[in-house]
Amino acid sequence: MKRSSVVIALVCLAAFVATGCKPSAKNEIQYWENAKKDFAEAVSSYPAFKDVLAAKMTEAQKLWDDAQKATGEEQAKQMKAANEKLNELLNQFTQIKHKSKGVQDAIDSLNAKKLTVSEDATRKKAVAAARKALGEVKDLLANAKVAAEDEAKKITGEAISKLISAQGDIDRAIKSLEPKKSSTAKKKK
Repeated sequence: MKRSSVVIALVCLAAFVATGCKPSAKNEIQYWENAKKDFAEAVSSYPAFKDVLAAKMTEAQKLWDDAQKATGEEQAKQMKAANEKLNELLNQFTQIKHKSKGVQDAIDSLNAKKLTVSEDATRKKAVAAARKALGEVKDLLANAKVAAEDEAKKITGEAISKLISAQGDIDRAIKSLEPKKSSTAKKKK
């Protein structure tokens, strides 16, 4: 009895995994709609990249339009390919958006802390460095001269790298300002 229950559970799990991994048209449509919103936001926020983003959208839109001629599983696969094509570049801008927000949230968190005068100097230094990094990223993206996708990826990759570094720096500052746990905790006998 126990063995047959295990076999049935494994068969059900295998069926779920097999069907759960396939793209569905419904999901791909939702991904496409979300990507189009992200695309519009990226074009608006980063006008220097407008032409490169538009070229990527044109490629993806062609794949999407071709997918509309297919049906069933094949349609879902083609829709997925269109989404992946758009996200080859769009993902970079989505990362920049979220990583910038993460750094800004850390700045806000650090500024909300009540600190001693000596700790405040550490805070000011960390906040200034994080704001400088955000400014550098903003300037890098605003002043970019982009003619091709590979250039766009190089510049956005540099921006992402700066944001990751800034996040790490401010996170270390926040951690250094947290109350220290007593290293001489009493041991129970």
